[in-house]
Amino acid sequence: MESQAGRGTIFTLTFPAARWAGHAGVPEAAPANRRRARVLVVDDEPQVLNVLGDMLKRAGHEVTAVASGDESLRAFAPGRFDVVLTDIGMDSMNGWQLTERIREHDESVSVLFVTGWGLHDGERARLQKLRVRDCLFKPVRPTDLDAAVQAALPA
Repeated sequence: MESQAGRGTIFTLTFPAARWAGHAGVPEAAPANRRRARVLVVDDEPQVLNVLGDMLKRAGHEVTAVASGDESLRAFAPGRFDVVLTDIGMDSMNGWQLTERIREHDESVSVLFVTGWGLHDGERARLQKLRVRDCLFKPVRPTDLDAAVQAALPA
């Protein structure tokens, strides 16, 4: 710190250089004790869809990625997926509406929400009513995403 009366103060901060660790936290291969899931990923933002799909694939999961609620309903069939991971805020059909439609055909498939928004108090009750297993908040870490998928798989 340098200070001169009437002229001001200069603060000098030194930070250690950070190294890029590549895909830190994303395992190259799934450990033997983890289960592989068939995951339907739904997000209307192409970059987010690609990132979520890549994280799940790197964790050893089989991924079907679609960009809308309508596309997901065309891809969905009872028993085809273990987990549906959907964004809440999408145009045309949002994650809430998609989950309601899926529940008309399949009561048992695990549903996970991902959102860049927060949740209002009343929405937590709605999550329970629709049997949404978890709600993840963007940005999602690969380890958190895989842990949510693992927890959503049937015992």
